[in-house]
Amino acid sequence: MKFIPLLSFLLFICSCKDEIVITNPPPNEPMGTWIIDLQPSWSPDGHTIAYFHNDTSFSLRGIYLIDTNCLNKGQLTSGGSPDFSPDGNWIVYDNWHIYKIKVNGDSISQLTNNSSYDYYPVWSSDGNWITYSHQYDSTLNLGI
Repeated sequence: MKFIPLLSFLLFICSCKDEIVITNPPPNEPMGTWIIDLQPSWSPDGHTIAYFHNDTSFSLRGIYLIDTNCLNKGQLTSGGSPDFSPDGNWIVYDNWHIYKIKVNGDSISQLTNNSSYDYYPVWSSDGNWITYSHQYDSTLNLGI
C-alpha cells in the first residue's frame, strides 16, 4: 500500500499533459466520461507498470504499459485490471472474461467463458493459479 502514492506521483509526472487541472467530477457523471489511469500493477523486475487507462475515446481505453523512466508508453490491449505473472512474461486482465497476453502483445488466450462477468484477476505467487471475481447470474436458483 505504501507504493500507491509513489505510483500515483510517477503516473502524474509521466503524463503527457502540458496543463494539469484537478477537479472533482459531478457526482452523477458516468465513468465513461472520465479520463483517468487506475489499477496499476508493477512488473516483477520493477521496470514496467501496467495500468488501465479510461478515456472518453473508446479506442484509447485499455491496458497500457509504461517504463519507470516514462520514455516508453503504449497501449497493450483493451480490457482492465492488469496483473503481471510472477515471471513477468504475461499479463492477466479482464474484458468481461479473463484473458492473458504476453507482455510483447502476442498470444492472447481467453481463460474463462462464463455467461456472467469475470473480473479482477490476480496471479498466485508461484504463477500456477489465477484468482478472479465472478458475477453470478441473478436468476440462478440456489435452492435456499
